[in-house]
Amino acid sequence: MGAPLGSDSSSSSSSPPPDKASHRYLKSKARSDRHLNGSGSRYHVTRRRRRHRPTMANSVHVEDLDPLWQNLDWAIGQILIMGWDGTEVTPQIRSLIEDHHLGSIILTAKNLKSAQQTARLVQELQTIAQKAGHPHPLLIALDQENGGVNSLFDEDYVCQFPSAMGVAATGRAELAYEVTKATATEISACGVNLMLGPVLDVLNNARYQPLGVRATGDDPQEVSQYGLAALKGIRDAGMASCGKHFPSYGNLDFLGSNLDVPIITQTLEELSLSALVPFRNAIASGKLDAMFIGGCGISSPSMNVSHACLSDQVVDELLRNDLGFNGVAISECLEMEALSHELGVQNGVVMAVEAGCDLVLLCRAYDVQLEAIKGLKLGYESGIISKERIFTSVRRVLRLKSTCTSWTKALNTPGISLLSQLHPAHLALSRRAYDDSITVIRDKEKLLPLSASMHPGEELLLLTPLIKPLPASSLTKKLLNAKDAQHLAWTNHDNWSHRDRERGAIMSGEGVFREFGKSLARSRNEKLLHTSYTANGVRPVHENLINRASCIIIVTADANRNLYQAGFTKHVDMMCSMLRSRGQKKQLIVVAVSSPYDFAMDKSIGTYLCTFDFTENALHALARALVGEITPLGTLPGTLRKSKKVLKSRQHWLVEEYRPERDASGLDELLRAVHRGSAPDLQFLQTTTAATFQLNNQLISEAHFVDLANWSAPEGLLQSIQRVNISFDLIHGVDNAESVLSHVRAHANPEILELYRFALQETKACGIVRAKDGAGSLLGTIIISRQHSPLATYVPALLSHAEDIGGILAPVVPSMPFATLVLQGLALMGVRQNKSHRASKTVLGWVVDDGTEPLAAMGFETLQAFDEITNSPDNFTSL
Repeated sequence: MGAPLGSDSSSSSSSPPPDKASHRYLKSKARSDRHLNGSGSRYHVTRRRRRHRPTMANSVHVEDLDPLWQNLDWAIGQILIMGWDGTEVTPQIRSLIEDHHLGSIILTAKNLKSAQQTARLVQELQTIAQKAGHPHPLLIALDQENGGVNSLFDEDYVCQFPSAMGVAATGRAELAYEVTKATATEISACGVNLMLGPVLDVLNNARYQPLGVRATGDDPQEVSQYGLAALKGIRDAGMASCGKHFPSYGNLDFLGSNLDVPIITQTLEELSLSALVPFRNAIASGKLDAMFIGGCGISSPSMNVSHACLSDQVVDELLRNDLGFNGVAISECLEMEALSHELGVQNGVVMAVEAGCDLVLLCRAYDVQLEAIKGLKLGYESGIISKERIFTSVRRVLRLKSTCTSWTKALNTPGISLLSQLHPAHLALSRRAYDDSITVIRDKEKLLPLSASMHPGEELLLLTPLIKPLPASSLTKKLLNAKDAQHLAWTNHDNWSHRDRERGAIMSGEGVFREFGKSLARSRNEKLLHTSYTANGVRPVHENLINRASCIIIVTADANRNLYQAGFTKHVDMMCSMLRSRGQKKQLIVVAVSSPYDFAMDKSIGTYLCTFDFTENALHALARALVGEITPLGTLPGTLRKSKKVLKSRQHWLVEEYRPERDASGLDELLRAVHRGSAPDLQFLQTTTAATFQLNNQLISEAHFVDLANWSAPEGLLQSIQRVNISFDLIHGVDNAESVLSHVRAHANPEILELYRFALQETKACGIVRAKDGAGSLLGTIIISRQHSPLATYVPALLSHAEDIGGILAPVVPSMPFATLVLQGLALMGVRQNKSHRASKTVLGWVVDDGTEPLAAMGFETLQAFDEITNSPDNFTSL
């Protein structure tokens, strides 16, 4: 047994806390003085004064804790979460529970073979803890995100569901609730009580982030919506939840080496506007039990942190003080190479606890785990970690355990008996979710379904990359079983060459898509050719098969990070175009089975589908979509989504009852304006009047969109603009125009530049609104046009006999972190100017595609849209 936790004579809790600003300055100054020497038995540190906030949850009253926790060994055991390799209880994990009083376990795919084995393993762990005198059951944590990230696989009892982005592709947040509740219920039946999820990261740089489909998307509000639904599902299943990865894994800069920590370069203000929104909303909901703190660094003018999970600026200040989180903070695994190599595990665990983490994660290495325990004891004995700090974490962990487990529940898991009852309903839910997630981004040549574009007897070619099977999959299970069966006959060389199953997994990569090929062939009842491709590019075997086939399907998996896949696909696309020009039938379909961003913006790929993961369930749904058994209805998540489902939830113009005596003349004027601004061949508009839309039916209430007098800015927009210190001003005339023209010249085409020059010359009827940052640098511009403006000659939508239409035209906002906010701010200032000029309507024109989504969120609706096309051969048909 360890020594009792004594009093900390150097505690500063009796001193009044300094004000927040000076407190932060002092902490950041003190941080540079810290240097822990973990190589010996002593720590050398410049002590710093810590503030202890007098909240109920954080105040430490020794008398209301079990006297057992006065023992240092027991207390330290409760603030550690550890794992091990192996499917059975080892002497090492038993010792950690019995001798070191470990209170929390993390299970991974390396521990789990089946649902029945998992339930048996967890029950054995809990029995060991009970017999060792633990007052509370163990926390048992598991990653079960679905998609490609599952730790438990059992095709007979545990269902596979789409990834977070796959669920979001369905456009239904209620599906996120159903799927997460089903998943949580299944792993809870096996004895797990803490789900490491949901993922709350926002993919601010979606195309280049390895997080990929584990995240919902790049829209913070959408991530929040689906995250809150998932939290409710976990809670309704009786489990505890853990949001991840705070403060964000959604926009990391990777420096290349495993020894380099990925870096967040966004400022706190930028994080607050995007990445932190889902975390803030999850905390405010009161349903988030724990938070996983990432191991990334932060390098920005507002914060400079080497490891987020070791920084009190991130945990104690940002998470606790600013966001108000009072649950359990769990550190990233301190065995990660970049962290352990730089600091040493003894230093790392002390820094994690001092920063405010309540559970310090060490995944698997027993010698490292013992070093961590030793480090925490030395940290306490040296006075670096106080008694109050340890008790605060113990209290939070015990409170979490009380919400999700008890000895009765821990020792009596329902296991297979419950799973067998749930399985039929969950299978149906899984199939429905996967079918609804399949997304067709483009199908220009109408190649789908294959039954409509291919004739009987024509050959189909499937080209797939060599990728590692998912850890929790039937293929991996077969590989491991085969390895175990052959292991006794292996030579020393065999043992060396197969020391890690990664090698065997890569060599068996073709097997990932073999069943998909068979399924597709059966569905078509036709021959299918299948081979793999690698970084070696297009080989003679590929050329021969492409010449034989009428249709080629290329599968990609994260082509943005595996550039050979993108190169191979473009090469085959070029070959097919060349063969088509010679009269051969060469249809090309590209399928992204992980990140949808592989070719989302490359419109030269005419037929492009996404599945969001490459599990067997996803590939079976893909086969059903390709042959026409189901109609794919999924959409791209986040800002790339153009679905009306999302637009419906955003603010629109206010609606009131239509009154002909008041509104008919205004509607007639609007129709005449639309007619004047429309193409000459739309002659029906000439005879269309307000009466055309009137049913004159007493039983039907007719409505219309009201004018600017009743419009208001979207909630929170002004506050967001103020928070990032964007200012706006209005200029007239060429005297003030040089900076504006330079900005437009750099970021827009010559036509827009001429439009700005024209507007600057019309000093009475036109003006330019400029957006600037705090340093006075120009961020964006927009043209304001009053009624009677000569610009109406060139923008017909501004013409009106009623003389009540104002214009805001040609916003020029380059790509940057706050581009959407700048665009919305410019539009808001333009509407305000129009209202001040007594305009009752505003027409916003010359907006490029990327700008329509944020403007739609403000209440603007598309009146007319024009596509700019070139005279390339690909466009001859449409011309």
